[in-house]
Amino acid sequence: PGSVWEFQNFLRRIIDRKDLNDFSIVCPCLPGYGFSDSPVVEGYNVVAMAGTMQRLMKRLGYERYIVQAGDWGSIVAQSMAYLDPTPVIGLHLNFFSVSPTPGHFLPERLEIKFRDDEDSRSRARKGGDL
Repeated sequence: PGSVWEFQNFLRRIIDRKDLNDFSIVCPCLPGYGFSDSPVVEGYNVVAMAGTMQRLMKRLGYERYIVQAGDWGSIVAQSMAYLDPTPVIGLHLNFFSVSPTPGHFLPERLEIKFRDDEDSRSRARKGGDL
């Protein structure tokens, strides 16, 4: 998978531009990739990663944002937009996976090992903790 490191030169150019100060860039590593620790929760997958990224943006104070991703992150980004589209005002993918139906992001389609209760499945659909 790609790494945040790939964007270092690009990010430096944006940071140095004085005419582009009306927005922020958040460039996290996906859990288990790049400089991030691996998740220790059983069943941690794209749905859980999407929830983690949504919680990160919320904790950083962003109510609305544009998501850009490629490689494995593009699947996570699509999950973010599908599971909770309210804060995602734009989605840019430089790797696109084709889905037969939008519902393929739902946990029961991904064969996730959830705790055996509806409350856990409901929280995961909303980007919550598993």
